[in-house]
Amino acid sequence: MEKLICSNQEQFENLKVNEVLNVPPETNILINDIDLPYQLLDPIVWSIRRKVIVFDKDLLTAKMLNVFPNRSTTQKDVFYLYPLSAGKIVRKTLNKSGVANNPSLNEFEITCIRDNRGGKPLIKFPNGLIELLKNANFADIRIVDDVIVSGTTIKSIKDALEYEIVIHSGKRSCEYKKFDNNSNGCLANIKWSAFSWMTFNSRRNLEKLWSDFGVLNTGVLYKSLYEQPPLNSLSTLFGKGERSSAILNSYARKFAKYPQDFIKIINILKGGEIQ
Repeated sequence: MEKLICSNQEQFENLKVNEVLNVPPETNILINDIDLPYQLLDPIVWSIRRKVIVFDKDLLTAKMLNVFPNRSTTQKDVFYLYPLSAGKIVRKTLNKSGVANNPSLNEFEITCIRDNRGGKPLIKFPNGLIELLKNANFADIRIVDDVIVSGTTIKSIKDALEYEIVIHSGKRSCEYKKFDNNSNGCLANIKWSAFSWMTFNSRRNLEKLWSDFGVLNTGVLYKSLYEQPPLNSLSTLFGKGERSSAILNSYARKFAKYPQDFIKIINILKGGEIQ
């Protein structure tokens, strides 16, 4: 069975911008976003009973930078939002590339609290963001995440932020209006865009996201003719919270040859207690 680790593989390095990666049937995707040494990936991928493709975060960042806008310290009207916790990892990786972490840029990490049922996340914004936006004549808001599949996270951030801006600006008359980039309403001066390492190429989802964001750029656009390929980051499977534990257990039941052994391998590698 094929187990493909993609770090500097030629077929992925040569993948052009907006060219779609066709994922084979019965294939899982993992993103190594925790710098796990590749020799330690072997026991993980060989414990999964399907084909596995592992993407390295540095390779995905290099791909995303092909579509990432130039960043200038003079761009006072540009705001970069990173959904936690995955967006924080993307930001750190961009830092290594010299792209992010400039104190003159408007960069904010956004808290997204999810339950185990996969519903819309609860969004919490950092202090100062709403104040900056409600007083801005124009705002170019760019959400940067690791993976966009359904678009629930970035759409929830957009909806919640628009609501907060309206409430804090006192423009309650347009509180329940439809907000979009072509609106003539109170938020017509906001331009939205989204960036990600990977985006699932679902026509229905993409059409909805394009209508909401106008610009949706990604390092790798992927699809499968057979299913929506299961995609997980190692940071989630290795996480210590209740949600990460639930995802790990669910992943093991669905895809591992021996679920309890798979969970033990993950816990050994992360230095935690063996369940």
